[in-house]
Amino acid sequence: MQSIFQAVEKLAHYPNLLGFVVPTELVRQASIATTEPIVRAIVRDVRRYIALIAAKKCQRVVPVGVVMPVCGISHLKPTYDYFCSGNFFWVGESTMQISKYSELVDEFSQTHIPLSFIYGNNIISPRPFYEAHATYSDPGMLRVFSGGIAHEFFDGPAGYGLVRRSTTPTDNAPQYEKLKDFRNLRERLNRSFGLLPASMLARSRVVEAAAMSGTKPEPPSPHWFIRTVGYVPRSPVNWAEVETQIADDSEWVDAGKEWMDLSVEDLADSMWDKLNIDGSDP
Repeated sequence: MQSIFQAVEKLAHYPNLLGFVVPTELVRQASIATTEPIVRAIVRDVRRYIALIAAKKCQRVVPVGVVMPVCGISHLKPTYDYFCSGNFFWVGESTMQISKYSELVDEFSQTHIPLSFIYGNNIISPRPFYEAHATYSDPGMLRVFSGGIAHEFFDGPAGYGLVRRSTTPTDNAPQYEKLKDFRNLRERLNRSFGLLPASMLARSRVVEAAAMSGTKPEPPSPHWFIRTVGYVPRSPVNWAEVETQIADDSEWVDAGKEWMDLSVEDLADSMWDKLNIDGSDP
């Protein structure tokens, strides 16, 4: 957790930061049933740490969300501030029905926290990003989702990038090239935002103000599709030590002092014992 907390503290003071997300890739289990409780524990501890630094350093409380293939929002306790999932079903000039975007609208229509999804299938290259237009123009998408996230900013081996990063051959200075995907996405977004009615833009400003203040609506009554989650592991963080370190404005540690004498292998085993919920080995 130390590396996560350090990254959170360095980024939390930026006013243009939308939020933090915890991906399920942080956990080694393949099953959602075993992964989700651990992800919830990580989100819980990150939210608590953000609340501490916000209170002690007069910063805003940055929302913490999760990236998962399924929603799994429990009615017992609203753990996530927002939810994001990957969706790459829209390919080229598709439709709401063929891409199953219409099913997404129905599935998440009763969710009480902000929703977004990651898009950008690259079977067709360069990507035309018609799904971006649907996301910001279809009435159902506008009602249920808080936009989408194009995958991804910097280009890599998989070819999903919007911008190519390289260095000059003479002095290794960084240089950046906007790819055709970048221009296509910008064009689709500009066209979509130009179609939004004034009432929708006014409402978005109200929602944005509420998000910046750290408030959110109360969850609805439980529905049949909302499932509960199993045992969430206890936090391994020494919160008294964390609060002291934040107050002293020095580097904190998230382990008890007795851990400092452990070897790397013993420390890894100890952390696994604290987070393991299915009895499997690391």
